[in-house]
Amino acid sequence: MQNERHWHGIYTHRMNRAQWAGAGRTFCRGYFREQPAHTAAVTQTALLLRMNTGGLVWARSVIPDRAGMVGQNFAFAVLIWNAAE
Repeated sequence: MQNERHWHGIYTHRMNRAQWAGAGRTFCRGYFREQPAHTAAVTQTALLLRMNTGGLVWARSVIPDRAGMVGQNFAFAVLIWNAAE
């Protein structure tokens, strides 16, 4: 790919994805401030499951402690639901 530029070894299209993710998180933060806590907990749990699934499917060989990652994210989900109550 000739016209891809690098920024400190990172492809610029990955930076754009990170910027979109940041914009989405900012939108969710503002949107869920107006919604019930249960709605935010459901969305956060769904996003956490998607992140774990993606990591286990596409980055399986890179993650050294997959069971630990899932365990920590389960504990995080418990905290999410505890805060929503």
